[in-house]
Amino acid sequence: MGRTIPSITRRLDVKLGQWERFARLLPKDEQEAFARMISLVRDRRSAIDEADEADLGVAMLLALAVNQEGRLKKELERECLCSNKHR
Repeated sequence: MGRTIPSITRRLDVKLGQWERFARLLPKDEQEAFARMISLVRDRRSAIDEADEADLGVAMLLALAVNQEGRLKKELERECLCSNKHR
């Protein structure tokens, strides 16, 4: 018996395919940033699948936002430690 609901990987591939033209029109450095973001989205597909969000794009952007928040927090903590060492 075949699947009636596409897998999250298939759904992500379809959505990302819809964004290919957008990505091609970005400047080269932003194309590289976009490619890194796509990799992050794919790495978080299980969390995106569990988000139970009707709009897959919203769940993808949420995953990216959470990643950015974590990276920003680490960077701010690193800056704080460095500035405390110089006092």
